[in-house]
Amino acid sequence: MEILIPLVVALAVMAFTVLRGRTLFVLAIQDDGRVQRRKGKPPPRCVGACQDVVRLNRLRSGEIKGVRRSGRVTLRFSRDIPQSARQAIRNVCTPSPPTRGGGGRAAG
Repeated sequence: MEILIPLVVALAVMAFTVLRGRTLFVLAIQDDGRVQRRKGKPPPRCVGACQDVVRLNRLRSGEIKGVRRSGRVTLRFSRDIPQSARQAIRNVCTPSPPTRGGGGRAAG
């Protein structure tokens, strides 16, 4: 029984770490409305695009994290960022999925 408790705690910590995901980058919104990279390497145009969204929505604080989950990158936001701004940031920072085919007219 003495070894069971540490084993359960270790499994819970491992599960929490795996489910939480791996943070790839962190962007912070400063008091003056600037977006600053705090950690990692965000997509090339993401910081500038976030800066535009922050300026348009007049945000003064907040944090945006890029987290790898299930083989793809999802964005996590602090509570300071309203839903409308979150969607705008997702639109400019999340790459489009690759397309298959040429997009031309169907034959037949």
